[in-house]
Amino acid sequence: MKSLTTWQMCALLAISVISNKLLMLPSIMYEYVGRDAIFVIIFKFLLAAMFIGVLMYALTKNPDKTLRELVSTIIGDVGYRILAFLVFVVYFFKTFLLLFESELFLGSVMYQDYDKLLFLVPTMLVAGYIAYKGLQTVGRTCEALCGVIFIGLFLTFLLSISELDCSNILPLGIEDFSNYFEALNACFLWFGNYFLIFFCLGDVKMTKNLVGKVYTVFGISTLFVLAFFFVFYANFEYSSGLHKFAISDITQFTPEIASFTKVDWFTVIIWMMTNVLQCAIQIYIMQRTFIETFGIRKTQVFSFIFLSLILLIYLFNPFNLSEFIEFVTVYVSPFVFFVGVTLLILILIATIMLNRRKSKQGGNKKCLGN
Repeated sequence: MKSLTTWQMCALLAISVISNKLLMLPSIMYEYVGRDAIFVIIFKFLLAAMFIGVLMYALTKNPDKTLRELVSTIIGDVGYRILAFLVFVVYFFKTFLLLFESELFLGSVMYQDYDKLLFLVPTMLVAGYIAYKGLQTVGRTCEALCGVIFIGLFLTFLLSISELDCSNILPLGIEDFSNYFEALNACFLWFGNYFLIFFCLGDVKMTKNLVGKVYTVFGISTLFVLAFFFVFYANFEYSSGLHKFAISDITQFTPEIASFTKVDWFTVIIWMMTNVLQCAIQIYIMQRTFIETFGIRKTQVFSFIFLSLILLIYLFNPFNLSEFIEFVTVYVSPFVFFVGVTLLILILIATIMLNRRKSKQGGNKKCLGN
């Protein structure tokens, strides 16, 4: 039985596109290419759109085939298990980054006296429970809250552009080409939103205009992120690299928003809701890839085991902010790109092979009928 409706998969994609790009990423990318980070973001989203096209091709041509079934036709079950473990590692770092950014933001900006466990434990319990209930519950939860999240963020965005001076973002296109390449290579861990569609293969109820709906939601989410980056760089100009917490700084340093004392809290609450949902998505994928890697009997208790492991590692984390960001951008992000591209190539080859096999079988049946 199919677990996800088309709109539930679209909601999963929308949450993943916006969740981890509105806090530290704008300032990090500014340090590489300045305001030309806008071009890097556009290129990354175009790349993601192409990758999603491959996944939509696989989904529409073989709607009953899961990721495991597709990839195993090329590299066998052992090869798939190795790749599944690599995806598990990718999502471990994605989840760690999500919690690291969120906890650092709350401890540095929102509270003077702050115990990190008061944030980490409730967040992990809620996210772990959603993931524990399975893919259908994750999809339903994202579908139910996606509209609220986008409306809340959009209202805050509208308030922040009342006195926007677009000339502040000019000139563009002045950075060295090497800087663009470094920025592209360094920030893949914040992207790779198409990864979650890997684990929707074989579980989506096929509906009319599925591809169009997916690209519409992806396009709207992408435009929102691009507009956010544009507003952030236009507001803060040359000091953009100093504003480490973009979504909070926009609300606190915009006079129209600052005059409403509770608006910044509203924005933070909406953003935290997004992160909890994204954490649930990532924990579900970690659970699934771990089970498929080691052939363990399916049990959702792994959701809480992984969260407990991440919590312990986080509490004894030896990195400060600059060291952690350097480690992620230098070592982890290229690894994420490698795993994603490898899976996409295998899925594309497997889909083409299966289609040719079906065509030959259809041709043979016609010959026998004659």
